[in-house]
Amino acid sequence: MKNHTTLRVQPWLAGGICLWLTMTVPLAAQSPTTAARTHVATNLAMYATGVRLLLEQTRAQGTNLPPVMAYLTTCSEQAQNALARIPQSEDPAAVVEQFEQQRDQRNFALEDQIRSADPKAPPLNGYPAVRSEIDLHERCLAKPFLNSLWKHDTHVRVELFRRKYLDPEDGQANIIEAWAQDCPLTRFNEERKVWYRKAGVSAWEVKLRLEPVIMLNSGKDPAVLFSGGLLYNFFPGFDDKGTVDETFYSKNVKRTGLCLGGGARFHDGGQTLLISGGWQVRYVTFWGLYDTADHQYSWGLGVSEWDWLKKVLPAGLLNALAK
Repeated sequence: MKNHTTLRVQPWLAGGICLWLTMTVPLAAQSPTTAARTHVATNLAMYATGVRLLLEQTRAQGTNLPPVMAYLTTCSEQAQNALARIPQSEDPAAVVEQFEQQRDQRNFALEDQIRSADPKAPPLNGYPAVRSEIDLHERCLAKPFLNSLWKHDTHVRVELFRRKYLDPEDGQANIIEAWAQDCPLTRFNEERKVWYRKAGVSAWEVKLRLEPVIMLNSGKDPAVLFSGGLLYNFFPGFDDKGTVDETFYSKNVKRTGLCLGGGARFHDGGQTLLISGGWQVRYVTFWGLYDTADHQYSWGLGVSEWDWLKKVLPAGLLNALAK
């Protein structure tokens, strides 16, 4: 009779921890890239700071016409409000567009207010402070963001990051995996133009996580593996409007790659050490397992991603798990 290496872990506890981690980490990590958000936030902050300096300069010069001062004050406040919405926004272009709509309304209101007070007043851009704000807006917001190419690229990047189960720039993602993504092969880099990147998003990513496994032996024993691997994502194409053009692989395979792992097998009231190698296709990993105590080989099936649960479980339950 062979001795098993006994671990002081109850099977139900290990299984529960594994299931909790593998469910919550992928669901919490489903978010678009923060690269566009950072770009928009930087330029909005520059605009807000510039308007604030314009206000101070106008007051110091004693040319503070009340409608113009009110206009600049509102511009500054609404830029700060837009800036506060950026970190939670999945579509930074929408935040800029909403700010633009508010700014256009302010322009029309200011024109009406000035004309009603003095029909012979100069046009809006005839006031130095307003003209400076218009130039600042053009430089910080209009040219960088209010064009179809930027909106298209931003939409493509958001969609591609949604296809990957991990956004490496998301601070709430799996910390170990996020750290592992920070290498030239996998990190976001819009300057790279190599074949495996689209809009700066790498098709490669690193997988490091706990994974529940069912062994395909006579007893169908459960196991838990700490698995790592390098996965390749099959990205779709996009037309000029940013509409997704699915391929067979992007729709049905999604991602695939080689994985290695080690963990525990639960059987006969105890646990033994497993060493494994496998291949992941979509969210299922096909494992070859070696039991170091029994010196036996077997096959197993593991699940490393839980996005498919969104289709079968209530949305409220998923939100609770993600928290």
